[in-house]
Amino acid sequence: MSTISSPLLLGWTPTSLSDGHSLKLGVRSLVLESSDSLRLTGYALTLWPNGWRALDAVGVGDNLREKSVRIIGYKVASQDTKVPTSEADVNLRKLEIRCVRRKDLLESLEKELPQGTIRYSSKVVSIEESAKFKLIYLADGSLVRTKVLIGCDGVNSKVANWLALESPVSAGGRSSIRGIVEYPDGHVFEPKVHTYIGGVLAMHQRVLDVVERTELDCISYAAIKYRSPWNVLLGNIVKDNVCVAGDALHPMPPYTSQGGGSALEDGVILARCLSEALLTKQRGNMKETDDEDYVKMENGLKRYSQERKWRSFSLISIAYVVGWIQGSDSKVMGFLRKKFLARFTLGTMVRMAQFDCGKLVFT
Repeated sequence: MSTISSPLLLGWTPTSLSDGHSLKLGVRSLVLESSDSLRLTGYALTLWPNGWRALDAVGVGDNLREKSVRIIGYKVASQDTKVPTSEADVNLRKLEIRCVRRKDLLESLEKELPQGTIRYSSKVVSIEESAKFKLIYLADGSLVRTKVLIGCDGVNSKVANWLALESPVSAGGRSSIRGIVEYPDGHVFEPKVHTYIGGVLAMHQRVLDVVERTELDCISYAAIKYRSPWNVLLGNIVKDNVCVAGDALHPMPPYTSQGGGSALEDGVILARCLSEALLTKQRGNMKETDDEDYVKMENGLKRYSQERKWRSFSLISIAYVVGWIQGSDSKVMGFLRKKFLARFTLGTMVRMAQFDCGKLVFT
């Protein structure tokens, strides 16, 4: 059995941008990725202003803007309204909302890391404790010993399970089907978000054409799951020197387009909390010990927990409510959709996008 020691250990998602910041502070880090190469599954992310603030904080925002599409409008239609509403188009032009390919995002973040920081084909089997360290056993028989364990390992997180967080549950049996289609000769669509609720009766023929043109290997399917917001608020998202981030912390329904942006927020805030804790000077000129470093990291994770619990609670709760309104068959909800859906949905998304994760500290 081979053994590796690392002060910081992370799973690989957009949240792992906190790792690049720790390296700039001189803290050696290791990112474990279960796949044999950079995982580029998924197609695109719609990032609202809060997500772009996070990318700017780590210095990759401008590069990704050049590869993204600016979203200028938002339309909603359903069986209740039949005709899409467009009252919100002007408001979106004032916000920075961009669609970026997942591939471009992950490759940009990977370039910020020194070669060898990501260890591929590293599937976690179990987690054990050894004094103040965590022992991570991998499927290939190797062992990683770390001072801090940050679980960015997705909806079915082993780290979240170790923290005794409840498993994510189904969002009323709903599923998410995503796809991407290429138009080599161009298309007539404006860069807007179109939401159609209630089945094909509410869908414009051009939307059906998009679906029909999409190749089967460009379509993905997944059950929609979320973690109870009360479990996030009252459970342990941090324990000693272990924490979770991204979908491992707050898996949520996709109806508010905040899954990717909130994961990026996690990364910046986690990096800042750890860096501020590690940069805290000890009283006097005594040399710091490993125990003192451990206490600093533990305090940094506690600060991260305090900052992210309420935000995560709100994000999950709002996404669930928006999805429930969209999917309900009630006549009352149909009336509310007809009168208020576009305004309510957009207003909620705009308010969530005002969040500012702040800057990073390097000295």
